[in-house]
Amino acid sequence: MTRYVLRRIAGSLPLVLGIVTIIFFVVYAAPGDPTTTLIRPGLTPEAAAQMRANYGLDQPIPIRYVK
Repeated sequence: MTRYVLRRIAGSLPLVLGIVTIIFFVVYAAPGDPTTTLIRPGLTPEAAAQMRANYGLDQPIPIRYVK
């Protein structure tokens, strides 16, 4: 029974990794920047840049994926 459970868990890991990868790239391919929905009217460009840095949106795609 333990062997069966371990085999099922090992088989589901690639599936979960594939789903996470697909969702990440679909969100990345969406138009716009996620911070634009959070920016309030009157927010300075410097504050928007700081928000992007806080969320890690200024980093390369592979680093964002790993995080």
